[in-house]
Amino acid sequence: MSEKETYNDFFANTKPVRLFFKASIPGAIGMLASNIYYLCESLIVGRVLGDDAFAAMNLGLPFILITFALADLVGVGSSVHIAIKMGEGKRDEADRIFSLAVVLIFVFTFVMSTILLIFAPSFFRIMGADAKVSDLAVEYVRVYCLFAPITGFAFAFDNYLRICGKVRLSMLINIFMALVCAMFEFIFMLGFHLPLGYAAFGTSLGMSITALVLIILFSTGKMALHFRVPRFRWNYIKDIIGAGLPAFLGNMAGRVISILMNFLLLSIGGTASVSIYGIVMNIDAFVICIQYGICDSLQPAVGYNFGSQNMHRVKALERCCYGASAIISAVFGVLMLCFSKSFVVLFLGNGMDANFMKEASFAVVLYALACFVRWFSYASQSFFSAIGYSRLAVFLSGFGAFVFPLISILLLWPLSVNGLYLNTALTSLLSAMLAIVLLGKTIRSLKQAK
Repeated sequence: MSEKETYNDFFANTKPVRLFFKASIPGAIGMLASNIYYLCESLIVGRVLGDDAFAAMNLGLPFILITFALADLVGVGSSVHIAIKMGEGKRDEADRIFSLAVVLIFVFTFVMSTILLIFAPSFFRIMGADAKVSDLAVEYVRVYCLFAPITGFAFAFDNYLRICGKVRLSMLINIFMALVCAMFEFIFMLGFHLPLGYAAFGTSLGMSITALVLIILFSTGKMALHFRVPRFRWNYIKDIIGAGLPAFLGNMAGRVISILMNFLLLSIGGTASVSIYGIVMNIDAFVICIQYGICDSLQPAVGYNFGSQNMHRVKALERCCYGASAIISAVFGVLMLCFSKSFVVLFLGNGMDANFMKEASFAVVLYALACFVRWFSYASQSFFSAIGYSRLAVFLSGFGAFVFPLISILLLWPLSVNGLYLNTALTSLLSAMLAIVLLGKTIRSLKQAK
C-alpha cells in the first residue's frame, strides 16, 4: 500500500469511533507524557530545594511557556492548513507550508528567547520578588532560553507526526522525551543536589535530544510530509498565524494572567501564596494537557474530512471529542474535591503549617469547580480551528484566556487571595457560556452552507 493510500485510509475510511480512539487516546497519552517532566521538575524542586526555589520556578515558568507558545502557534496553525490541503489532494502545497513552518518556528523562538535573556532580571524586579527568589528565577529562565530555538521543535513537530497518521509514533516520542527529561532531572537534582538552573538544564537537554530525533525522522523522506525549499508567501504566513492564533492566544494570555496573578499574590500573600498558586497551576497543566491531547489530536482527522466535505464524519468525531472531554474533566474534578490535601502534600511534602495547608487545600477545591465546565470551551475552540473557522476560535480563546480572567479578577478582588484562586472557576463558566453561543451560530451556518 502506498503512503498516500495509507494516509487516506486512516483519516477517510476508518470508522469515526475507532478513529477517535486511534487518534485521541495515543495523542492524550503522548501529551500527558510530554508534560510529566514539568510535573517531575516541580515535585523534585519543591521537595529538594524548598519553597523559595519552588516559588522562583513558578515565577519563571510562565515566561518560558510564552516562548514555547510561539512554537505551538506555528505548529498548530500550519497543521490545520496542511491537513486541509492534503484532504484536497494538494500534497506539494502541504509540503511547502510545512517547510515554511519549520523556519518560522526557529525564528519566533529565537527572537523571544533573546528578549527574555536580556530582560529577565527587570521582569522579576517589577513583579516585586525579593532578591533571592528573583535571582533563582532569572537563572531558571536563562537556561531554558539558551535551548529554546531547538526545544521549540519538540512541541511543534508533534502536530506533523499526527498529520502523517503516525499517532502511535507521536505517543512514543513524547514518552521518550518524558523519560529522558525525567532521567536528567533525577541525576542532576536527586543524584547531585545541584541548584535550580540544573533543573531547567536537565529538561532542556532531554527536549533538545527529542527535537533532533524528530528532525532526523522527517529528513529521511519516509513521512507523508517532506522538506522542500520554503516559499515565503504572505498568504501562507497569514494562514499559519491565523489558524494557530487561538491556541497561541490561549497560551499567551494564560501566561500573562499567570504573571499578573503572581504579581498580585506576591503583594497580598507573599511567597507562600505564589507557591500555592504554583501547585494549582501544575494540576491545571496536567488536566489541560489531557484535554488538548484528546481534542487537538483529532484536528488533522477533522480538518481532512472537512476538506473532503465529509460532514457526517466530522460530526461523529466531534461528538466523541465532546463526550470524552466531559467525562475526563468530571473525573478530575471529583478527585480534587475529595483529595485536595493529598495534592498539596504531593508537591511540598508534609512539613507545612496548618494555615498553609488550609489555604492550599481550599485553592485546589476552588480550581476543581472549574473542571466541571472548562472542557466545553476547549473542545469548541479545537473544533473551530480544525474546520478553518479561525476567527471564532481566536474570539473564544481571547475571551477565555484574557478578557474573562481580567473580569473575574476585578470582581473577586474583594475576597483577597481566595478570590484570586476562584478566578479560574468563574472564567471557565463564562467561557463555556460564550462557547455555547458561538457553537450554535456555527452549526446554523454550516447547515445553511449545504
